[in-house]
This record gives sequence, C-alpha cells and structure tokens, in this order.
Amino acid sequence: MIPRSELTSRIAGELAWRLRDFLRPSLRRVINASGVVLHTNLGRAPLPEAALDHLREVSIGYSNLEFDLQDGSRGKRDVHVERTLQQLLGCEAAIVVNNNAAAVLVV
Repeated sequence: MIPRSELTSRIAGELAWRLRDFLRPSLRRVINASGVVLHTNLGRAPLPEAALDHLREVSIGYSNLEFDLQDGSRGKRDVHVERTLQQLLGCEAAIVVNNNAAAVLVV
C-alpha cells in the first residue's frame, strides 16, 4: 500500500503536469525546412523586428484601430493600410483582404 503522503504527492505532480500541458499555447515556433519560403502552413513570412516592435508597442494597451482620432468618432480599420498602399502604389483607393475567397468577392 502506498503511503498517503506519497499518493498525494503523485496526484499533485500529475495534476500539475496536466495543467501545464493544458495551458501551454498550441502555437509554437518551428523550423521551416520545406524549401518553400512563404509556406502557408508555417505562418507564411516571419515579421521583421521593426514590425514586431510596433505591434508590441500598440498592443500593450488600447489603440485607434477603429477610432478616428481627428473626428473623435468611430473609424474604419482599413484606413491604416489603405493610406500606406495609396502612397506606395499611387492609387486612389486600396483594400487588403486576408483570404482568397474575400479577394474573389471583391473582384
């Protein structure tokens, strides 16, 4: 027969292991050895350090994602990338979608 203190210790250890396993994020860094640079299943392209720094800075608190700072009213989230694309491409309007189905719908 196992002493009560040892049994309690084993149960606590097992629970701790299961809890750590349960709480561990499922999204992890991996090595892309596929030979495909922009691999869809591996998160596509890694972000540059400057982009990560900006994401950290903005995501620590609230942001103006859908808030117009000039008007003090509800804004649109796509204006942030639209302005950049307009300047970069010299176009009068731009939009970014995150999947092929949305792109086909837009066209």
